[in-house]
Amino acid sequence: MESVRYYWHEGDWNVPRILRIIPMPFAQTICPIPIAAGQGDKIVWTGSSTGDFSMKSAWEVIRQASPRRQLLVDIWHRSLRPTISVFLWRLFQDRIPVDARMRQKGFSFPSKCQCCEAEETVSHLFIESAAVQGM
Repeated sequence: MESVRYYWHEGDWNVPRILRIIPMPFAQTICPIPIAAGQGDKIVWTGSSTGDFSMKSAWEVIRQASPRRQLLVDIWHRSLRPTISVFLWRLFQDRIPVDARMRQKGFSFPSKCQCCEAEETVSHLFIESAAVQGM
């Protein structure tokens, strides 16, 4: 990775070098920015007021950028036992090892629901089966 100094030549931006790494619209934004000559490069993290990187500030940037989905808030609610939260999270991430999913992973065996002998899928087990419909 090159430093800013690499893209600066004789008191001005080296536009051909800049254009090799970024598109013209971005270059047009960067090139008018002056640089204080004689100072060393410094990496600045914009996610904190001090400019210093920390895991806490990175987490805060990610947390603010990702809108919280109500479903996830409900799944990880403190009133639920952690085992239930993990199960629900796996269910919504399609990570329950039903027969159909295991076959996708390369396991070879017949797939059938233990209640009705239909193909065992997540949607069948939790939505479509007669056993669930009766609840």
